[in-house]
Amino acid sequence: MRAKLAALIALLLLLPGCTWTALRHESVELSGSGADFRYRELIEDLAMVSANPWTLPSYSSVYATSMDVSDSVQIGGTTTWTHAITAPSGFFSQNLDIPSSRSVKGSLNLDPMIAPEKLRALRAACQWVVYDQQALTPLDGLLLDKYQPQYPPGNYFGVAEDLRKLPSGWLVKSCRRWDVPKNACYWAHCGNAYVWVCPEGMEYFSRFMLACQKIARTDVNTLWKPVIGTRQVKWNSVDLNNPRIQNVTAYVDDYGNLALGQNLPALPPKLRNDNVGQQADLKAAINASITVP
Repeated sequence: MRAKLAALIALLLLLPGCTWTALRHESVELSGSGADFRYRELIEDLAMVSANPWTLPSYSSVYATSMDVSDSVQIGGTTTWTHAITAPSGFFSQNLDIPSSRSVKGSLNLDPMIAPEKLRALRAACQWVVYDQQALTPLDGLLLDKYQPQYPPGNYFGVAEDLRKLPSGWLVKSCRRWDVPKNACYWAHCGNAYVWVCPEGMEYFSRFMLACQKIARTDVNTLWKPVIGTRQVKWNSVDLNNPRIQNVTAYVDDYGNLALGQNLPALPPKLRNDNVGQQADLKAAINASITVP
């Protein structure tokens, strides 16, 4: 009895420490799964674009992660005494039952890319990597570039310079499954198109992922170039031909039209419903739970 009681006390004392250790370990695993998720969704997109260059890829950036680890222990004991006329009475048996369980639940909160401009930019970036820069249409090429004064007004994500620094050959393509080497870090296929990245190409795959992440996390409503220019003007009662008004201060654009505010156009712009973290109106959640006995 004393040995069992000592083991029970030791178990109860060690349980909080075991929970904290499991929480730390599972949180590290969840962080690693978030990085793996980014690589896998991009290699799938590259495979789709390799099979059909006009396929719209999908991309979701990881906005937040959470991990929950809970341990439970139940203690139950039974003692059996016998009483019989023909046999000696007394202690018969004693059982101690200590069932325990651990529940691990991790979740990834995702911001799916929904803005048309971002989807076009991501497709152009994948076309650049799978084929080359010459495969892009002129409009898609400007979409990836950084704004220059001679460019027409539009959206500019400014990732072309990052893509130019990527050498050729880090993404390998084939039309046969058996060509994929065993040491490939990531590979995917769409139809008969197979693409993969070996360990020596992971540096450039990571750079490409950062460029795609830049596209995904930029608020599309702040991309329009050139920025609207306004100036501040003042009118007095003589200008307005109204003696009851002392003065009026307003903003006008380069054409003299009344603007909505400083550096804002005269007409309200068409805003996109975009996902940028806490301000996202649409979110997708992936919840995975597992119970470990």
